[in-house]
Amino acid sequence: MIHGAIHKARPDVGCVLHTHTRAGMAVAAMKCGLLPLSQTSIRFVGHIGYHDYEGPAIDVNERERLVRDLGAHNAMIMRNHGLLTCGPSIQEPFNTMYQLELSCRSQVDAMAARTELTMPDENVLAHTANLYQPGTGGPMACLNGRRCSGSSPRKRRIPVIRRTGSSKISVRPRESGDPGLIASPGFPLTRE
Repeated sequence: MIHGAIHKARPDVGCVLHTHTRAGMAVAAMKCGLLPLSQTSIRFVGHIGYHDYEGPAIDVNERERLVRDLGAHNAMIMRNHGLLTCGPSIQEPFNTMYQLELSCRSQVDAMAARTELTMPDENVLAHTANLYQPGTGGPMACLNGRRCSGSSPRKRRIPVIRRTGSSKISVRPRESGDPGLIASPGFPLTRE
C-alpha cells in the first residue's frame, strides 16, 4: 500500500524503499524528529517529510495523506513506524536511505550520551542542505547518485568479488556474464 501509493502519485519515482530499523524507529518515535546534529543529517534540513502514524498501513484512504506528507521530498520519517526514501533509480533511494539511517544512528547515539547537543545556526544549515540537492551543482549532490556538475558520466560497473588465494579476495569490475563470488567474513579484500 505504501509503495504503490507513491509510485502512482509520483511518476518521477522508480524505486521506493521503506525500512523498520532500530535507529529509524527510534527517531520516528521522537517528537523532535530528525535533528541536524551531523553533516549527514543536515542534508535533510528542509528536504524531508513526516507522516503521522495511523495504524498498520492497510487503509487505502491513507494513501493520499502519505503522498501529501512526502510532497516533493525523496525522504520521509513515518512517525512511530520507520523510514522511507524514493528516487528515479535504485541507487538514489539506497544512498538516501543509507544517509538517513546513519543520521538516525548518530542521533540516537548522541542523545544517549545525555549531554547538551550543539547545532549549527540556520544559515549554515540551509547552505549545507542545499549543497546536497540534485540540480544545484553543489559538490555534495554527487553523494545522492546524481551526476556531479562538470564531471563526466559515470560508467556503470558492478563489482565482482573473487577469491585469489587462501585468504585474499579481489574486487574488480564485473564483465558480461560473470556471476562473481560472494566474500566470506574474515577474508581481507584486495584490489587486483
